[in-house]
Amino acid sequence: MIEACSRRRTAQHRAPRVVPAWSPDVGRWRRQPSFQKVWTRPEDVRHPPSLGLPRHVGSQSKSWLPLTRAGQAGVRDLCQNRPMPVIPGYEDDPLVDGAYLTDEPLFWACHLLQCTNGVEEPLCAGFGVSKDDLLQFFERVSAQHRWPVLSVPLSAGHVLHVLYRNLPGEGGYDYLLHRPDWTATVPLARVEGCFRGPGLCWPELLAVAHKAAEAGSAARLDPQTFLLLLPIMSDADLPEDADDVLAAMLTACGATGETGALARILLEEQSCWGPQPWTLTPAGRISESRYAFRRPGEMSSDMLAQVSLLLGPGGNA
Repeated sequence: MIEACSRRRTAQHRAPRVVPAWSPDVGRWRRQPSFQKVWTRPEDVRHPPSLGLPRHVGSQSKSWLPLTRAGQAGVRDLCQNRPMPVIPGYEDDPLVDGAYLTDEPLFWACHLLQCTNGVEEPLCAGFGVSKDDLLQFFERVSAQHRWPVLSVPLSAGHVLHVLYRNLPGEGGYDYLLHRPDWTATVPLARVEGCFRGPGLCWPELLAVAHKAAEAGSAARLDPQTFLLLLPIMSDADLPEDADDVLAAMLTACGATGETGALARILLEEQSCWGPQPWTLTPAGRISESRYAFRRPGEMSSDMLAQVSLLLGPGGNA
């Protein structure tokens, strides 16, 4: 088990987490000051095609349905041969397009380790996979010589990058807002031992996943976008149907086990920071967490407003 800190967290204060990493020399989990990810075997790493996360446009409704696999496959075909974008600050790092991972249920179980603070059991039960398979996949996506990047297109050329920072001893997950004409990225959240976040609230998670869904007569949510950004979501005011929505997204991404129980656990835990309140101000939506980037002093008023517009239901900035 990847154990989290035993110190009890509150809505306003959460101690930095110490998350173990697999050590092949001792054959057990050892404690590290971050999401360090080491020991990969070359045969476990596939060469990815150049793909991008699907982007669709849909209409808004309270009846949420996951995007069909056929719709996902069709859009991926259109995205083939898309070059890997340049991300400022990571020009010399071994970035690879990680969209080749998104059709594998084990990837989503592995990605959601961020939400359970490294505890594997509920993810194994929810996805119907073994602990050995989950840890093997974790090693595969944690290769130091390959840093997967998954990107969610937003409006006006903005992109939200999810970057697996596989540095030895400094591993973590960076959630970065960028636009091609910017000289630097804007961090939304960072999941690691010294975490920063949260990055968005529940309504914003729904809005971004909705904008990524395929067009149709019924409102849809793109399950891959939803689960991709779930680790940086925190909200102290969840709607009553949040468990059902998340369970549907898990099932759509290949979970075949106890998805309802897993959804409840994920929404109770809410990653490193736990449930956090948000405040809507003239400068945009801000987090009450002292570790968040989205608050005065960490972001300018203009950027706070722009981020809120990009992640909100309108999605225009």
